[in-house]
Amino acid sequence: MTAPGAGFPLFPYLPTELRLLIWEETLPKIRRPLYIYRVGCWRKQPVSETRIRYEFEHRHLGDLKFHTSLPFVNRETRYVVSRWIHKHGIKIVYDAATETFVFKRSFNPQSDVMFIPSAKWIQFNHDPWLPIYIRHFESIEVTVSGPGFTHIAMPVTIIERKRYFLREFFYRWAWGTIEKMFFVTNAQDMLEENAIKAGQQWELNSFTGFPIFVWNSERRLFEAHNNVPYETSWDSVLEKLQEASAGMMDWHGWQEGHQLEVHFVSVNRM
Repeated sequence: MTAPGAGFPLFPYLPTELRLLIWEETLPKIRRPLYIYRVGCWRKQPVSETRIRYEFEHRHLGDLKFHTSLPFVNRETRYVVSRWIHKHGIKIVYDAATETFVFKRSFNPQSDVMFIPSAKWIQFNHDPWLPIYIRHFESIEVTVSGPGFTHIAMPVTIIERKRYFLREFFYRWAWGTIEKMFFVTNAQDMLEENAIKAGQQWELNSFTGFPIFVWNSERRLFEAHNNVPYETSWDSVLEKLQEASAGMMDWHGWQEGHQLEVHFVSVNRM
């Protein structure tokens, strides 16, 4: 990216605070990035000779990658990049193949969102339980730890095509950590031949067509967050949500007091 001073000779004479803001604007924006689900993140952790535990290792999701030459401009830009790195939990890695430095950001299970393509939804749902099925007849106890992450995203077509999918999802206790689900209305923009386009990174964007829907455990239904006045345009969506969630609270993955939010969003390329 061209340094601001290259086309504006008076740039060095601007107030320091303004220069720093301009430098910051040239850095990649990291708002609500999506990390794409990969099969094989559940890894075996031997506990004893007769017991094995499987844990979800977030590092196997793959890192987001960014490129910027800003650290090599001057001392001021190095300071700006240093703040950016610490703010977003970014690490710097030297890529010998390209002889360049790459800035990487790993998945943060407390705040980041994992996207599951439609084609991998069944794999995602069953991935942690396959080891138990495989070792069912062996004299080994197999347990599965909670995955740790709380936010997932998926194409809106899942709710349109898979009846009772929330009930099936919370059938398994491990998914009781999920507090927010984001249904992506333009997920097709991410795909090429039913797979995520290679080399592209995506982030959540707001979608104002619907409010946030929250689960009301007493009434056993979804309703608009913060008592937003009801609109008839929500009928179709709420009908699908109610069908998807029928019996959801009756299974192992739903614990008393659990809260669940549903967001309808779009995505942008980063």
